[in-house]
Amino acid sequence: MNRMHFSLPLVKKPGFWFFLAALALALAGCASPLNCSPNCAGVNLSGKNLQGSNLQGVIFSQANLSRVNLDGANLREADLRGANLQSASLNNANLTGAVLTGADLRKAHLIGATLDGTDLGAADLTEASLTSVSLTNVNMVGTILKDARLIGVTLDGTNLNGIDLRGANLTGASLFQSSLEGSKLKGARMRGADLSGAMLNGASMTNADLRGSTMIQATLSGADLFQATLSGVDLTLCTLNGAVLTDADLSGSRLTSADIRNAYLRGAWINGAVLIGADLENAVFADFQDEKFYPAMIGGVNLLQANLKNTYLAGVTLSGCNLTDTNLSEAVLTDTVQTGGQTRTLEASFPGSTLP
Repeated sequence: MNRMHFSLPLVKKPGFWFFLAALALALAGCASPLNCSPNCAGVNLSGKNLQGSNLQGVIFSQANLSRVNLDGANLREADLRGANLQSASLNNANLTGAVLTGADLRKAHLIGATLDGTDLGAADLTEASLTSVSLTNVNMVGTILKDARLIGVTLDGTNLNGIDLRGANLTGASLFQSSLEGSKLKGARMRGADLSGAMLNGASMTNADLRGSTMIQATLSGADLFQATLSGVDLTLCTLNGAVLTDADLSGSRLTSADIRNAYLRGAWINGAVLIGADLENAVFADFQDEKFYPAMIGGVNLLQANLKNTYLAGVTLSGCNLTDTNLSEAVLTDTVQTGGQTRTLEASFPGSTLP
């Protein structure tokens, strides 16, 4: 009996085997690598390597994902509510539509991550890294970003009211027309940031570094800018009504047509600033406390057509300033104070200035 032998043809082309390998990897990526998927709620996955995994729509609520490697993972519409993601790596991960309300993301890395439509409400991102991430369409109500690294992030038009950004690094960030009313920005680094049209009413910005930033038409009524650095900042048409600028550095800043009424500027450094057409009515530029005098430093300032009505300038030296057409009506230029049981007279002086 003749026996017939069958054999598969030998494929010698290396491209064929490369294709099969790529196909196998692609098929493997279509499924979740987790046995618990799609419901991994409360599961302990601490320290696991899930880099590049497809975890779309998986439920991770209350799960322990601390120190997990999720770089490049697909987490679209995943449920991560209340999950522990401390020190997790989510660089370049896709979190579109994911829910992370109340999640613990302290010291997590999300550099280059996609967060379109992500819910980060009440999430804790203390010391987290989100460099160059877009957070424009993200819910961040109640989010904590204390000491977070947010260099170059985009937060245009985002609601950040009351948010905790103390000590955060927002260098070069874009916060165009964002709302930060009542937010905590103490010690925040915001050099070169764009805050044009931003709402910062009542914000706490003590010791914040805003050098070189743009704040055109920003609103900072009642904001606390004690010892803040605003040198070289463009504050054209901004509102600083009732703001506290004690010991703030405004040197070289542009405050053209700004509303600075009722502001407190004791000890502020304003040398070289441009205040053309600014409204400074009722502003206080000096104070005498604990037998020490604290005047604002005003040298080389352009106050052309500025309104200084009823401002307190007693004891302040305005050297080399342009006061052409400046309104000084009812301004307090002389005052007497009691110190060491003696009466001391304080008088404003204008050496080298162009008077109205």
